Amino acid sequence: GRDVLVDDYRCGFAVARAYYAALTAATGVSVAEDARAAGAELLRVATVKRQNGRATEADVLRAKVRVAETDQALASARRAAEEARESVADLIGVAGPFRFTRPARPPEPAAPSVGGAPLRAEVAAAHAAVGSADAANTAAFRRWYPTLGVQATYSGYDTSDGKLFGQPKESYSVVALAQVTLFDGTLKYWQVRETRAQVRAAKAREQSTRLAAEADERRSRRRVAGTQETESLARERRAIATKARELVAGQYELGGATQLERLDAESAFAAARREAAATELEADVAILELRRALGLPLLP
Repeated sequence: GRDVLVDDYRCGFAVARAYYAALTAATGVSVAEDARAAGAELLRVATVKRQNGRATEADVLRAKVRVAETDQALASARRAAEEARESVADLIGVAGPFRFTRPARPPEPAAPSVGGAPLRAEVAAAHAAVGSADAANTAAFRRWYPTLGVQATYSGYDTSDGKLFGQPKESYSVVALAQVTLFDGTLKYWQVRETRAQVRAAKAREQSTRLAAEADERRSRRRVAGTQETESLARERRAIATKARELVAGQYELGGATQLERLDAESAFAAARREAAATELEADVAILELRRALGLPLLP
């Protein structure tokens, strides 16, 4: 049925959204692991410099604090990834284990739909409900029509009465009967009123469903535009953070940058990587949401 189709379609989008959430969480784990490795390397360098008299004990302690922070961030990222995997498992009914790989970005629908996403199952179901209500109203109104009956008879033999009265041998007769209900307790009247009310209600539901589909489409298109703009800005930030990290790392090795500057550069780089990865996946999900709003397959 159409209701089942709508539910299955929404369920499919829920699975896709959960999959991308799990993919985002897995990317967060990868970024946290890289940040943990960078923190451990910074601690090693600070310890060597402290032994050579080129760093203070405070520098070593700050590096240890950085390692502790990255450990905490990594543990949180792993918990989030595990919860995301469990969400996917609950939706698809498979315990796992899973390998989350990013699929190619689905194509974005170009032109907006006309008349409120007619490909959506709920819009088509509402339109079909209007047709059914119209048919029921027509059937109820036809009960007012009179019942007509016609009977024709033909006689082609002689009878004693016919001979007596000089009637012809062949005779024809046609009887027409019209049956009209004069009073039925206003049953038909109220049946017609009820079906007309059902037609009005079905048309109102269709209009409401169509308007909701149009609003959903507009909202999805705005979200696509917003996420793509955010994605572009996050990529620029990641590129700047990468250059700054490399520059500060080289200066730190030569003694031209402090440890605080190195820590800030590493933190900024990790945050930029995490944000860029998240915004890329958010843009993918926004396109999937737009395809769902248009009634298109999530993946072509």
